[in-house]
Amino acid sequence: KNQYFISGGNHYLRSPTLVNECRKHFNCPQIQAIPLEDDGGDGSKGGHFERVVFGDETMVSEDVATAKFSRMTLALMKDSGWYDIDLSKGDHYTWGKGEGCAMFNKTCNNSTIEETCDTNNNYGCDKTFKYKMNCRKTTFTNGCNIKAKADTCLRQHNNMYFFESANHNSKCQEFRYKGQKK
Repeated sequence: KNQYFISGGNHYLRSPTLVNECRKHFNCPQIQAIPLEDDGGDGSKGGHFERVVFGDETMVSEDVATAKFSRMTLALMKDSGWYDIDLSKGDHYTWGKGEGCAMFNKTCNNSTIEETCDTNNNYGCDKTFKYKMNCRKTTFTNGCNIKAKADTCLRQHNNMYFFESANHNSKCQEFRYKGQKK
């Protein structure tokens, strides 16, 4: 009751276990509610975790390379009252860990989060080394550049360089070619 609310046009959740897990993960003891997605249409706005704050969490409204079932998702399930949840079973989740309350300003400027980027860091690999990543803005990133899933490294695709090959055992590798990071 009263765990979901709208303030200033933005959607929030303040379920107790979820807020507690966010306080610990982000190192923001004063957070009172977590922001929900404020972009997109009826299928995403107000119904998912905010992409810029929660990055590669499974509850964001965008396909990410390797979505995590973090303690935040599990906390939300627990707070729903429908599930008996063991929070220790959450995936290893690093997006925004220890970044403090500045994370909730939904900005990427001066961020130390690995997944944020600028046009000088346009390419790279995801943390599993299974996908190439591109630095781009999406509908859900509030104008921030975020490493977003691009081509898989596990099978042939049209954007491969002449020196690349791909199969089910392939891994992405970051390097510089002719002065550009690939």
